[in-house]
Amino acid sequence: MRQVAQIYNSVKQAAQMNIPGAKAIFEDLKKRFMKTRSANNAEQAE
Repeated sequence: MRQVAQIYNSVKQAAQMNIPGAKAIFEDLKKRFMKTRSANNAEQAE
């Protein structure tokens, strides 16, 4: 999972630097990470 987080952070940084296409990729990854985090939080609450 650490490698996935590194990729996510790299894309996030590229989006902040206005690299062409990075913002669209970041927005897509952000949605996927939010779903994963929500599912993980729900499992931990049980």
